[in-house]
Amino acid sequence: MSFVNVQIPLDSLPRLASVQFEALSPHYARVVLGAALAVETVALVIAAIVLFAVLVPNAGLPLGRALLICGGIVATMAALAGSRTSRRA
Repeated sequence: MSFVNVQIPLDSLPRLASVQFEALSPHYARVVLGAALAVETVALVIAAIVLFAVLVPNAGLPLGRALLICGGIVATMAALAGSRTSRRA
């Protein structure tokens, strides 16, 4: 079985002006924020493990600098999650 990309005439496609758009659910922003926080929490846990288990003891990274790095990561993730949910179509 092989894939065939059938060509369709452009005139058969609906015009943008005639398409009826539906509003997003009011819960959409909460779902996107929840998914973003879940992914970012996993990334933060991995970063914290690497930072505190490997870099602090082995590379001699001072604890204060490690905490500052973690704070920067958390602030960046919060800003990214907030920017994803504040976009309006």
